[in-house]
Amino acid sequence: MPVTVAQQNDVNAVGRVHLEATPGALTAGESTVLSVTLKDRYNNPVTGLSGGDLIIIKDLFVDEEVTGLSWRETGSGIYTSSALMMKLAGTHSLQAKVVTNIGEYDDSATIQVNHPSGSRYVKQVEFKVPAEFNAGEEVTAEVTIKDEYGNGVAGVAEAITLTEGAYVLNINFRTTDTVGVYKGMLTLTKAGEHLLKVTISEANETKLVKVNPLAAAALYLKSISAGASVGENTVVTVRLTDRFGNGVSGFAADIRLSDDREDLSDIRFRPSSVEGEYEATVLLTRGALQHTMTATMIYGVDQFNSTKSWWVDVPSGSRHVVGFSIDDLQQRAGSNQQADILVSVRDRYDNHVRLNASDFTISSSLDGQLPVSLRVAGSGTTAQYSLTIISLSPGRHTLTLTLNGISETREIDIIPAGG
Repeated sequence: MPVTVAQQNDVNAVGRVHLEATPGALTAGESTVLSVTLKDRYNNPVTGLSGGDLIIIKDLFVDEEVTGLSWRETGSGIYTSSALMMKLAGTHSLQAKVVTNIGEYDDSATIQVNHPSGSRYVKQVEFKVPAEFNAGEEVTAEVTIKDEYGNGVAGVAEAITLTEGAYVLNINFRTTDTVGVYKGMLTLTKAGEHLLKVTISEANETKLVKVNPLAAAALYLKSISAGASVGENTVVTVRLTDRFGNGVSGFAADIRLSDDREDLSDIRFRPSSVEGEYEATVLLTRGALQHTMTATMIYGVDQFNSTKSWWVDVPSGSRHVVGFSIDDLQQRAGSNQQADILVSVRDRYDNHVRLNASDFTISSSLDGQLPVSLRVAGSGTTAQYSLTIISLSPGRHTLTLTLNGISETREIDIIPAGG
């Protein structure tokens, strides 16, 4: 029986090509080995070829030729490649082709390259979140996890953490239809800038987001400068917030202030350095009274009010005195030969002024400057001072009382005891 034997070492003898890949299913980053069987048109093996020069491998999945393979003949007409690493996940169709002087002969094999699964494969992370949104708004946070070759990594949803500083945010990421892409719903209620950091394994990425406050929902009369007293500027601070307590700015012109003791209709607020806080400077004119102040803002159909009460003291010190009157001058004869002077003192708003004995200067035409003892002889805005002068010489005195550069004079006769 006649036998046809293919010519060795001649690529033009090739008439059939068969390709196999082992394994045919693997994970991205793993390798497969190709086996190409070459036969002539009579099904005889073609041997002795240099496969690296003559066998062309093309990956149709990426439409690129595979380079860098080395070949060795491992059987009669069977050529085996060096390991071929499959980096890109997907269904790859590899084509082995041999070109002869008659034509081209090829065959294909399918390799399933699976996405990696698990944190150990993570090398890259991409984080997407809206750059700006409102307090309380639910937004989508998207995280893409990749291996070193850019393939999505599966099975890591529970390993993803989202933090702001040392605080771990409560968000549950879930898988999507795209391998390696995970989504979660994020809600932030504190207005301002937040630096968010997503972390998995050794990989992380940060995003700066801005959270805007909602519409105004509450007004607070926050503080009144301590020690408020008549004739001195008092700073009143109010805070406007949304329903989450975030400061709401831009409403200084809409806030009004009223007081049960004063007319504050001309008071206007200004923004402070704190978001959502506003300040107004108030000059109070009525002292020794309990004041009840109310801040009000009308926003659309809503009206917000806040009330605070505090004690407003009278001014202290002779510098506040703009006038006084001597209401009574009484001589008391006796061994000390005393005189009592009853004085009413007022500031420019007709309030009582708190004074000490050293604030008063009393001189006599007979005795010169005199020592004074002092006591308060009234209360509130009508308070008076009773001044007692002792050790006066007998005779007619012209007494001069001076307070803050203002003087009043009275005459008095001092009769010696027993006289």
